[in-house]
This record gives sequence, structure tokens and C-alpha cells, in this order.
Amino acid sequence: MIQGSIPNSIFELVSLAYLDLSSNNLSGVVKLDMFYKLKNLIHLYLSKNGLSLLTKSSSTISSNVTACLRLESLGCSSCNVTEFPDFLRTQEDLSYLDLSNNKIHGDIPKWAKDIGKDSLSYLNLSCNFLTGRLDLQWTNLQLIDLRSNMFEGPASIPPPSARVLLASNNRFVGEIPSTICTLASLKILDLSYNSLSGGIPWCFKNFSDKLSVLDLRSNKLHGTLPSSFGKCGSLHTLVLNGNQLGGQLPPSLLSC
Repeated sequence: MIQGSIPNSIFELVSLAYLDLSSNNLSGVVKLDMFYKLKNLIHLYLSKNGLSLLTKSSSTISSNVTACLRLESLGCSSCNVTEFPDFLRTQEDLSYLDLSNNKIHGDIPKWAKDIGKDSLSYLNLSCNFLTGRLDLQWTNLQLIDLRSNMFEGPASIPPPSARVLLASNNRFVGEIPSTICTLASLKILDLSYNSLSGGIPWCFKNFSDKLSVLDLRSNKLHGTLPSSFGKCGSLHTLVLNGNQLGGQLPPSLLSC
């Protein structure tokens, strides 16, 4: 395990393309623009250390320099980040972004929708203080983790490419949109611990082939269970406690 501060000698490795310093005991304040010197860097992981990452570019760093950094992966979980890193504005090829377990407050900036617009497949914003409504406009998202924030409004519907949507412990309200049933590739859906109301959409039968985990606990759902749950296919985890559901369990659940 590496301890102390990040060695300055790392920033002299100008040909470095992959840098993973995560899960060590590194500490101290690190300016993100220090990594702009590594113009061949594609993958950067700093997660789970004792670092405090400053993401604002200094006034002496020109936009041309920041544009030279073209990351495909950025892992900054548990780095005491307080806002969306400004340099992400230029990251059109990003496929992996982890900003979880930080101190980011407020709404997601409008320009964020252009971060890896056609390439972003992994997005983890969990355990922050993000608010407002969320529009998941990225076209290639496969894993979306929004847990433990303060997102509001209707539940966010990811693109058809989504396989995992984790959105528990937020402030989503209203009915579960029936459009969620069009996500033919979805395997895990967790909307627990929100304030969703209405019934469970009967169109959930569309999930019968792929969905393995469905967690809707601790909402305000009412009505009866769709009989389509009996055609469970891959379903092995169904969690519905803490709602206002009634009626009978579909007997066909016994075949799951």
C-alpha cells in the first residue's frame, strides 16, 4: 500500500497512458491540472485514498492545454470533490466516470450532457448531494448508479442500452413510467426508498427474459401485483415491502 503524497516524479512520465493509484493510503491536496502534463493519459483512477482533489483549473492553464487531455476513464470516488470537474467539458470520449462518495452539491450542470455523449457507458454519481431533475441523455449508458442523492421529480429513465439502474434513496415522485418497460436489456432495477406512487406497471412482463433483480421497497405504491411476475424468466430477487400493495400473490410466482 502506497502512503503519503503522490510523487512528483509521476508527472514526468509523459508517455504514461494508464495510471491507477486507487485504494491506497495517499493523502494531501492534489490539483487535477497537474495531470495535464501527461498528454498521453487515457485512464486515471484516484479513488479511495485520503486525497482532496481540486478540480478547478488555475488561471494559468489555458483551454488548449486542458483539451489535450483525452480521457476514456476517470475514477475519483472518495476524493473530497465538491463540484463537477470543469475539464470534463472537453472529454468527448469518456466511457467510465466515477464521482461517487464525494461532496458535490446542487444540480448537474447543463454542459454535463455532452460528456462522452456517445461513449459513456458507466456513470456513478452515488453518495453525493445532487439535486434537481435528472435527464439521462447519454446514448450508450449501461450502468447508472444514482443512489443516495436528492434527485427530485419523476424517476429518470435511462437509454435502451441500460443494464443496471440503481436510484435508491432519492426523492423521486409520481408513477413509475411505463416507458421503463422498453428497456429490453435491463437486468437490475432498484428504485427503493423514494416516494413513487401509483401501481406497478403491468407492462413489467416485458422484463421477463432479462430482469434478475427488482427492488421497489419503501415507496408509496398501491394496487395489486401484476400477474406477469409469474413469467419471471431470470428474476431471482423481488423486494416490495414497505408499500401499500394489496390483493393476492400471483400463484405463478411459485415457478420462479
